[in-house]
Amino acid sequence: MAGIVAHPGEWRHGGYNKIQSPPKRYRIIDRGTLASLLGLKDYMRLQAYHLQWVEEVLSRKEYQRQGVCSEGVAVGGQQYIQSVMEQLGINAKDRSVYHEAAGLYPVKEPECAYL
Repeated sequence: MAGIVAHPGEWRHGGYNKIQSPPKRYRIIDRGTLASLLGLKDYMRLQAYHLQWVEEVLSRKEYQRQGVCSEGVAVGGQQYIQSVMEQLGINAKDRSVYHEAAGLYPVKEPECAYL
């Protein structure tokens, strides 16, 4: 955390709320793949473990940014990312898909200079 909020749940654009209170539409997290990668049976267990993990990290004040999860437009398994790219349609034109460790495929936007 960058110190902007006291708890990740207060940052509406972050992943915390996408896991704890997932939107019904426009999901950006492949919840099934995430649960599977963590060795969990289902999404309900993912929510419980995620909540516990976040609270433990906050209590120890051990914050560390995970680039693969925070630098992409979307991150997930290959099938999920393929679906995201199809849904983006023409808007996917300048975005690239990379293969990361553990079967993750982040979609990234091209780097550009600020004017």
